[in-house]
Amino acid sequence: MSRKAYSEEEREIIRVGLMDRAMALFSEKGIRDTNIDEIYAPLGISKTFFYSFFPSKSHLAVSIAEREMMRIRDLFRGNVWEYGAESGMRETFREVISGRYYVLSMDDQAYLRSQMTEEDLMRFRNDVIVLFSDILYTVGVPASSLDPRVFCNLVMSVLTTRMADENSLVLTYPEASDDTTDIQLDTLVSLVMGKRVR
Repeated sequence: MSRKAYSEEEREIIRVGLMDRAMALFSEKGIRDTNIDEIYAPLGISKTFFYSFFPSKSHLAVSIAEREMMRIRDLFRGNVWEYGAESGMRETFREVISGRYYVLSMDDQAYLRSQMTEEDLMRFRNDVIVLFSDILYTVGVPASSLDPRVFCNLVMSVLTTRMADENSLVLTYPEASDDTTDIQLDTLVSLVMGKRVR
């Protein structure tokens, strides 16, 4: 039996389908607990064909994280354009926290870190620095005024804390999550706005 030859357009549709399916499963179950068969089988392709797109589940997860980072960057740019720097930042953070964008949980980050080579980790971290530098530049903050790595750490601390399963943590109060997040975002936005070059 001969294999079907896929056009580049068909391959791209399958690639996006794999990423979308995996993102939904990763959001629901986590990367570690998602079986690769759950990702490719519903799309009617073989495991071998899946591996022609992504050499591993961790490579797939990194590709999804990178795609989502670009979507968030584009959202940020659009919001800053529409609402101005300060309001645009607040709106972007609120939209990301709402869950409409995939952000790696702490467990997923730990799992990915255990799977990545040092080279892959450095490449990914460099991409993140470029992303956060770009976001800062969009609101008029040069990297010399605020280290993009510090900005990334601050943003991720807000996001990962907010997205954690609050009922499984003993030192947080779920009923105060919204107020806590508002204070954290106000502080973060104020910090960034204070670093703008006039």
